[in-house]
Amino acid sequence: MESTYEFLVKCPVCSQPVVVPISDISVIKNSPHFPVSITHVHNDHAFTIFVDKELRIRAVEASDIIAELDSLKKQRKIKELYIPIPFPKPVKLDGLLREELILVSLSDGTRDISEIASVLNISVKKAKLLAEKLVREKKLLKVEKRINSSI
Repeated sequence: MESTYEFLVKCPVCSQPVVVPISDISVIKNSPHFPVSITHVHNDHAFTIFVDKELRIRAVEASDIIAELDSLKKQRKIKELYIPIPFPKPVKLDGLLREELILVSLSDGTRDISEIASVLNISVKKAKLLAEKLVREKKLLKVEKRINSSI
C-alpha cells in the first residue's frame, strides 16, 4: 500500500475548505481510467472530485448522492446500520454499568445497534448513544455506519 494523500478542496456546496483524505493513492495512480472520481461526504451534503494520474484535481462538483440516499431510505430500499467495532485487543471494563458491559461484549463488528438494543431491551437510540459514549471512553474502537441495500 502506498502512502496516504490529502486533497484540499473548496466545497462547491458550502464554500468551506475541506480536506479529502485518500488512504491509498496507488488506487488512483494504478487506475486504468482517468479522471478518477472520488465522492466525499461533508456535513449534510457531498461533492465529487475528479483526479488525474498526476494527482491533480481536474474538476469538483456537487453530488446528489445524499438526496438519492434519503430518497431510497424513504422508499425503504436501503437501511442504515450502525455497527459497534471493538478494539482488536481486550480493553479494561472496570467501572462499566451492566448495559455497557453487555453492549461491549456483544460488539463483534457484525451485530448492528438494533440487534444489541433488542438484547438489552432498550431503544435503538439509547443503544446508539451508549455505544458512542463507549467510543469516547475508549471501550469501543468506533461505531461504523454501513448501508444495507435491498435494490
